[in-house]
Amino acid sequence: MDSSVSPTHGAQEGTAWNSHFGCLCYHPLFVFNQFGHLERCALRPGKVHSPDDWQTVLKPVIARYADRHLMRFFRADSAFAIPLLFETLEATGYSYAIRLRANSVLQGKIADMLKRPVGRPPKGVKRIYGDFEYQAASWDKPRRVVAKVEWHPGELFPHVGFVVINMPMEPDWIICFYNQRGTAERHIKEGKQAINWTRLSCKGMAQNEVRLQLYALAYNLGVFLQRADLPEEMAEWSLTSLQTRLIKIGARVVRHARAITFQLAEVSVSGNLFTRILAAIHRLRAPPVPTLRRQRQNLKKSGLMGLSKRVSIRPNPPPRLKFVLNSRDRYPIHGTICKNGLIGTQNNYKLQETEIYLGNVSLIKSLGLIPECNKVSQKQKHLRKN
Repeated sequence: MDSSVSPTHGAQEGTAWNSHFGCLCYHPLFVFNQFGHLERCALRPGKVHSPDDWQTVLKPVIARYADRHLMRFFRADSAFAIPLLFETLEATGYSYAIRLRANSVLQGKIADMLKRPVGRPPKGVKRIYGDFEYQAASWDKPRRVVAKVEWHPGELFPHVGFVVINMPMEPDWIICFYNQRGTAERHIKEGKQAINWTRLSCKGMAQNEVRLQLYALAYNLGVFLQRADLPEEMAEWSLTSLQTRLIKIGARVVRHARAITFQLAEVSVSGNLFTRILAAIHRLRAPPVPTLRRQRQNLKKSGLMGLSKRVSIRPNPPPRLKFVLNSRDRYPIHGTICKNGLIGTQNNYKLQETEIYLGNVSLIKSLGLIPECNKVSQKQKHLRKN
C-alpha cells in the first residue's frame, strides 16, 4: 500500500495544497499485489494524510482473499504504522513489515550498534542488523522491531532504519523483504507515464474518481498483457514500451472493393516477433464454443428444445477486414479482423499467414489503425450483403 500525488491545474473539487508534495493536487491511495496488479485504489482530497481512509481501500482486498489458502503479506512505509492497522492485519492472519520512524527510545535500544566500528573504514557499505521488543504508548502490546544500521564510506553518521513485524524470520531476510516495497513506487510511475492516470481534469470529485477507476482498469489490462507468456525479447518491456512499440505503430490503410488492408510498419517489432505475440494472445482465448450437437443437447436438458422449432442456433458468419504486415521475410503476414470478438489465430509458417480477431471496429480505431470508422462500417455492410 502506498499513496501518490496527482497534480491539478484548475479549480477541481477536492484539490488542495499539499506541503509534502509542494503543489495543488489530489492524494490517491493504491494497493498492489506482488505481480504488479492494482488491487484497489481511491481518490482523496489533496490535504489528507497518507493513511487516511485506508480501511475503505484495504478491507475489500482482505475480504477478497479471506477464503483462499494463501500466505498473505503486507508492506507499507512509516505513514501506515498505526495501531488499528496492526490489529486488523493480525486479526486476519496477515504477516506485515511496516517501517517505523526513528525516535530516542528506538535509538536507545541499539546504542551499541550506533558506535563507529574500530579500525580502518570499510571500502564498501557495512550493514549491521538487530531486533528487539518495543511497545509505543498507543500500542496495546509489545511487538518485534528489526533495526538496520548502514555505514557508508566517507560518511560520518550511519543510516538507521526500523521495521515493525510479526514474523519469525531472520533480520536480514526481513529487511530484504521490506525493501521490495519500492516496486509499488515503480508501478505508480508506470501508471503515470503509460496510462496518464494523473489527468483528472473534471470539475467534480465523483467524475475524477470514475476517471481514476477507468485508468486503473487500463493499467491492469496492460499488466495482464505483460504476464501473457510473451516472447523472451519482451520480458523487460515496460507498459510504455508495449504501448509505443506494439500498439501505437504506424499503418497504411489500403481500401479495395472487397477488402481493407492494413500495412503495419515494422520498426520495433519484426514480423516473426509479431507472429509469436499473436500466438501468445491466442492462448489466452476462452474455451471453444460447443458444437451444434452439444448446443441441442444442452437445450434439450434445460427443457427449451420443444418451445420453438424455428430457433436458429448456428450464427451467421461475421464480416471480416484484412490487413498485411510489411515484413523483411519473403512472404508478408496476412490477417483478418473479425467483428465478433477474440476468437483465435491460425498460423501457417510456410506462407507466414495469420488470422487475427480483434473485436469491434471501435477497439481497432482506439489502437490507431482505422482513422475513418464510418467508411469501414459501410464496407462491412457491403461484405455482409455479399
